[in-house]
Amino acid sequence: MLEKNFKEKIIQIFSEGINQYFAEESACRSDISSSLISLDALKEKRHGDFSSNIAMVLAKQVKANPVILAQHISEKIKKIFNQRSDINSFIDGIEVKGAFINLWLSDKYYENILLEIFKNKEKFGQNSDFGGKRVNIEFVSANPTGPLTIAHARQAAIGDALARILKFNGYDVTTEYYLNDCGRQINMLGKSLEIRYRNLCGKEDSLPEDGYVGEYVIDIAKEIKEKHGEMFLEETEKTSNFFRKYAVESIMNLIRKDLEDFRVHFDVWTSQAEFEERKIVERTLEELEKAGYLYEQDGAKWFKSTAFGDDKDRVVRKSDGSYTYLAPDIAYHKDKYLRKFEKIIDLLGPDHHGYINRMKAAVSAMGYDKSSIDILIVQLATLLRNGVAVSMSTRRAEFISLREIIEEIGVDVARLIFLMRRRDSHLDFEFEVAKKEATDRKDCT
Repeated sequence: MLEKNFKEKIIQIFSEGINQYFAEESACRSDISSSLISLDALKEKRHGDFSSNIAMVLAKQVKANPVILAQHISEKIKKIFNQRSDINSFIDGIEVKGAFINLWLSDKYYENILLEIFKNKEKFGQNSDFGGKRVNIEFVSANPTGPLTIAHARQAAIGDALARILKFNGYDVTTEYYLNDCGRQINMLGKSLEIRYRNLCGKEDSLPEDGYVGEYVIDIAKEIKEKHGEMFLEETEKTSNFFRKYAVESIMNLIRKDLEDFRVHFDVWTSQAEFEERKIVERTLEELEKAGYLYEQDGAKWFKSTAFGDDKDRVVRKSDGSYTYLAPDIAYHKDKYLRKFEKIIDLLGPDHHGYINRMKAAVSAMGYDKSSIDILIVQLATLLRNGVAVSMSTRRAEFISLREIIEEIGVDVARLIFLMRRRDSHLDFEFEVAKKEATDRKDCT
């Protein structure tokens, strides 16, 4: 039977062989940690299954020829493998290629893998060591100003895959969508809907310069006119609130449907507007101020994030009394801890690198361990048509929606494409190629 941490055991044997060599040769190094040793899978299997560059790493430190060092180390490793009956049968060979130490796995290794799969079936690879540790994963969380786009689709696929992996390995996972349903963008969306409604009623109002021009806004306006006729033509605060709320609810219904059809389920939907109504943001800032982590300057309230390693302090309440985006985010994370989550994971877009340190600082200021929160950056997906990048903007209605991806490419192919590259690598999504791949897949089935 294969051991659970087979790769880690190989790395440990590498470490033993290296330390034996240095001890016997009286070299200047004699305590090589296994953490220095990488064992990378090779694409070209004729060169081996795994390869290590440890000889090159150490050669710089001990001023040795890396090729000769690799040969000496490999000889020690071979001897150790020959002495270990529990693992030797799974290794088919070790060879030095240049300064790399390459390793081949035996047929018996793969036979045992197949036996393990047959024995454990759908539980193959499962790790139950985590004892139901409570984890919150927040991802997508797109502002409800339009349909989800290809960029949101990538984050949805990655976040959902991560949640499934953690659940499979014994974590108690809650998936969450944070709904930014207040603020300037939402006000502009409501205004855009109101103007489109007035246009349908014969009024010649023009959209503001930064209004939302998408056809989906007109569709929502038509729905309102069909239901309510011309009863909302009077421009009052009440009608503005109606259009803003109606726009958010309509778009959120689209978002929920698209995500469910993309096989992405959220356990919790959290509203920022409700947070502010319940005064949670205000109370959280009061707690930070009492703890000495807020101060006033130029009429604004600042969070002393530099006390926790951030590069500068951050404004949480502007001089006009309105919150910056950071204030409700701090309160939102405080609420997660109050809900007894032991681990918090946020998946954010590439424009949020600076957010990592300030949120970890906020977590520390609230009295929690900053290692309890992981903020993972998911790089953008660039849409290509015939090799040419397509500019995308929800406000200008220039985008490929998740709905189009589902209908024209299909869920399986799209999710596979989104998951093929590391989340921190940019993804070029060639729409026509993806459509052809989806067609070929259907033909094969």
